Amino acid sequence: MAWWALQRVRLATLLACLAAVIALLLGTRTSLLSVAETGGGNAQDATWCVPPGPPAPAGARVEELLALRAALLRVFARYAGSRYAAGIVTPEDMWSDELPQRLRATRLADGLWPAGYEMRWWTRDYDMAADALVFGGSRQAREFFAQAASTDCHRDGALWPALSPSQARNLAWVNPDHAKQVDVFLLRGSHVYRIVAVRLEGAPTQTAPAERQVSARLLDALACVLPDAQCRASGEAVGGAHSAG
Repeated sequence: MAWWALQRVRLATLLACLAAVIALLLGTRTSLLSVAETGGGNAQDATWCVPPGPPAPAGARVEELLALRAALLRVFARYAGSRYAAGIVTPEDMWSDELPQRLRATRLADGLWPAGYEMRWWTRDYDMAADALVFGGSRQAREFFAQAASTDCHRDGALWPALSPSQARNLAWVNPDHAKQVDVFLLRGSHVYRIVAVRLEGAPTQTAPAERQVSARLLDALACVLPDAQCRASGEAVGGAHSAG
């Protein structure tokens, strides 16, 4: 074979190897909030589940999704960082923590979208997320809140009442990526909100119980800026907040 032909073969081989490496890197998820396998993780790693029959969200028009996004932007503005994902979520995602989906991938047959929106961002110390879900009525919202703000299907879960807002609940658990996660859930009418914090590796840490309380206090303060939160100290700044990166 001529030398120039050998050079082409070698170049083609190198390009194929490079493409494989790039594909591997692009497929590696760095978020601490997301299960590694689309639609529910590795079937052999039964560390999470979804309770049977969570209520379906209502259908939403674009302007209704924008209203949910605006509510979450209030949380982001109070404790900002670098946003890395936003889009549609469904009730099941409160257990799987799957990444939010784009609108074009989630449109329903009637032209509406599931009434659930999520925003994710990095801060100096946390991987954070905020969710808003709307149901067909307050009864369905209460049913979902009772399921989601519980230890059911939340590995090593611990649940306690939040100091504020009223009737909010704090949940600490080990998420599908095996990271320790703290949530606050808030029920208001047909809306259920969730704010999430996962401490980043390398961030200053305390003992496990103290760290859990620090994260919960941060989340409870952030929940006070949600619509109808009605916190007495809702106007106070959240300690440690910093501008968007």
